[in-house]
Amino acid sequence: MHDAVTALLLTALAIRVFGPDALRLSRRILTAGVRVGITGMRPSVRDEQRAIPGELTGGPGE
Repeated sequence: MHDAVTALLLTALAIRVFGPDALRLSRRILTAGVRVGITGMRPSVRDEQRAIPGELTGGPGE
């Protein structure tokens, strides 16, 4: 009985102590991943300069 209560109290204490830091770290990792994903999705200026004219807009007919 005492082992279960002790384990519960230690778990609650660990969550209280390390919880905010873990949330901040996970939020930072997620926002960095979103930034990397967004920059990978849109073409950069260099890509536009190297592209064949009409390639990015869909061709000369548009």
